[in-house]
Amino acid sequence: MDAERRNLLHAGAARLGIELGPDQLEQFARFHALLYERNRIMNLTRVSEEDAVGRHYLESLSIAALVHGSKIPRILDLGAGGGFPGVPLCIAYPCSRITLIDATAKKVRFLQEALQVVGIRNAEAVHARAESLARDSAYRARFDLVVARAVAPLDRLIPWVIPFLRDSGRFIAYLAALGAEEAERSPERWLKLGARLTEVRMCSPSDGGVRRGLAVFSRAGKRDNGIRIRA
Repeated sequence: MDAERRNLLHAGAARLGIELGPDQLEQFARFHALLYERNRIMNLTRVSEEDAVGRHYLESLSIAALVHGSKIPRILDLGAGGGFPGVPLCIAYPCSRITLIDATAKKVRFLQEALQVVGIRNAEAVHARAESLARDSAYRARFDLVVARAVAPLDRLIPWVIPFLRDSGRFIAYLAALGAEEAERSPERWLKLGARLTEVRMCSPSDGGVRRGLAVFSRAGKRDNGIRIRA
């Protein structure tokens, strides 16, 4: 990552309310280099290096306005894939404990390598399907925040997410602008799946960037044997 991209990242994060120090910028640079080196053979991302700051890193950090000032002891990135939004959150929030899960083994191996190369010590990468991991008492109802980006439609995603949330936990879905508008129009639909829509926020993480949406959900209803939520 060259100096221009570092400056763009630093300035963009500052606009979001995140002050990245020199060590954190160096971590982003290491991750950036590894991501695009491995991408030659692993198909981790379709986003070009030139667009990565806005479309990957700043978009991942765009939840800052929704969590500013909050203590988030445990975060889960469900379907972490090539590391988004999880790895940028690991770097920006070093006091949070972050779990990255993905069902594809090669992507988890990449994430494990990335955590080591970048020097991230507040995270783990786990190879598992959400439905199976939600039955593990070490993960069920343990997370203050669950995030997911480009994993599945909300009506499929919400039932996977809800079992991981603490009673006071939140789920933030990264959505395209159209998807966010659809989410806002369907609050009763999400209640039937055990989630209460509490906020939808539109944002453009980078100057001139594509508008994106963040949909925030909390649990609704009572736990059913610790596995599902019913409204």
